Amino acid sequence: MKTISDGVDVVIHTAGQPGVPSSVRIPKEDFSINAYGTLNVLECTRKVSPKAAFIYCSTNKVYGENVDKILWNIGGGPKNTTSLLEFLDVLDKKLGLRPKITFSNWRPSDQKVYISDINKIKKNLTGK
Repeated sequence: MKTISDGVDVVIHTAGQPGVPSSVRIPKEDFSINAYGTLNVLECTRKVSPKAAFIYCSTNKVYGENVDKILWNIGGGPKNTTSLLEFLDVLDKKLGLRPKITFSNWRPSDQKVYISDINKIKKNLTGK
């Protein structure tokens, strides 16, 4: 973060604990990592590049039942989805990389399907 300068226009914060299982297993540590990590990025941005826009990316899981009230879901929609296995095929074809894959049972917190609908943000931004 020390390399940030006044020339930064946008900071996109995507870091955090990558899943619900750790928040169930170690809730205080999980919260601390996410909250203090975000605070550190905000503070650094404020001190070094205070005019920069700050975009926070998160999983929809953190909003619980309020997800439809407060968020814009701006993914690519069902025509632009790629499964993890399809993505690994692309990596293999383009880069010759194919990681070892193992499968296990679904965890209760795993999201089996996710499709974005951008109608809400379109309406809010354009009135259409």
